[in-house]
Amino acid sequence: MKNNKNIVKKNELPLIVILFCVSLFTNTLYIKQFYGVFWPIVSGYDQFVLSTMTTWIDSDYLINPRNIITHPGFGIFLLPIYLINSCISFVVGGNSANFILAMILTIMYVLEGLFLKRILNDYLGLNYIYSAILALFFSFTSMGMLMSFTPDHFAFSQFFLILFVYLWTRERLGNKYLFLKFFTTLCIFSITITNGIKILLTTFIFEKKYFLKYLLCFIVILLSTTIISLLINDNKSTSNLGWAYYEKEYLQSVNYKHFYTSHEDIEGKCAIINSVNDNKFIQTSQKQKQELSNAMQEHNVIHTIKTFYWLFYKRWIGQSASIINVTIYNLFGESLLLHSHRLNKYEITYDSYSVIFLNIINISIIILFLSGVIIGFKTELMKLLLSLFSIDILIHIICGFGINEIYIYSPHYLFIITLAIGYACKSLLCNWNRISIFILLIITVTCFINNMCKIFLYLS
Repeated sequence: MKNNKNIVKKNELPLIVILFCVSLFTNTLYIKQFYGVFWPIVSGYDQFVLSTMTTWIDSDYLINPRNIITHPGFGIFLLPIYLINSCISFVVGGNSANFILAMILTIMYVLEGLFLKRILNDYLGLNYIYSAILALFFSFTSMGMLMSFTPDHFAFSQFFLILFVYLWTRERLGNKYLFLKFFTTLCIFSITITNGIKILLTTFIFEKKYFLKYLLCFIVILLSTTIISLLINDNKSTSNLGWAYYEKEYLQSVNYKHFYTSHEDIEGKCAIINSVNDNKFIQTSQKQKQELSNAMQEHNVIHTIKTFYWLFYKRWIGQSASIINVTIYNLFGESLLLHSHRLNKYEITYDSYSVIFLNIINISIIILFLSGVIIGFKTELMKLLLSLFSIDILIHIICGFGINEIYIYSPHYLFIITLAIGYACKSLLCNWNRISIFILLIITVTCFINNMCKIFLYLS
């Protein structure tokens, strides 16, 4: 008998079409507004994926020590995409990075919604209406929608984390995807080290027989990518490769005549950035190297680790933010519903929304999430999701890393919020079917209208 388990179902086509149209629209707006502009500010997300696709050998993911540590294999991961872009750019006579990345982001955006729908439908047992609405809810959240067009590594992290959970549920349903699951794990390890730790934790808890293999894989990736990065770096100095350098390389490979009057304009712009950013970078780097060298000479492992931690991560530690406000209006809040159409991380607020209705929607989502966690607490999937989420809570809330802009990291946990709400909906099916569907529709439509309008205003 022919196995059709991987074929798209007819009832999934509307969801696919909707998500495709949304991503096509947002990417069109983004490219129209920012093509030829290397460093547009979009909620604090970086553009190094574009620079890597344009000038791989000098990529920030291969040159910058911090990125080598936090994203150990992402530079290697992007190599095939860089080669594709190089070939296409050679044929068409201009940089095609934006367009290639737009296609990749659109595919991932559609598949994420499809995977979540299937988890909710096939594994949790929710009907098609509930699972489709929740898949749309996830896709229409502010950061979910931003991942449809924003050229940062978070979009890739989100996709592979969702794929990992999807494959995990399919295995529980009797399907085997050993190779695909292992490939997914490799990608997660490579893209972001903290997500790799998540996989190690969940594997230790639920699949101990694979733990040593995944641990070995984790170590091999860290060592191999570090060696490759060192070989590529050779005698290069990161002090000469600041934002200005990446901007220059990117803009020179784009048909900049449509955006700048002359080549001198680019050089002038880069010179200004160099004078401000790169000098600071040089000073900071020299200080960091000296302090780390002193710590290592003391032969005190604990002190060396502490020094390394503070050198590289102190500036991302928020000390003034209120944990309660951050949790309500940033960990949830901004991650779900944009406060403003000015997508600038320096203007992000920790306060309530100016529109009361948005506060009600935000609180409703939090209540549904907590209800789902309580309802599904004893289930295997919820334990998996909470083990993944615990690393985010530990890093951002307890340790304070990135707490001032925690919404940026929401692609690592947005799908967990969605699946938890699925448990709450499953409990409401018996007596509150129509009411719960109505509530979900209101929340989903609100997310779409609020976020799409503000994204449109910013990109247009």
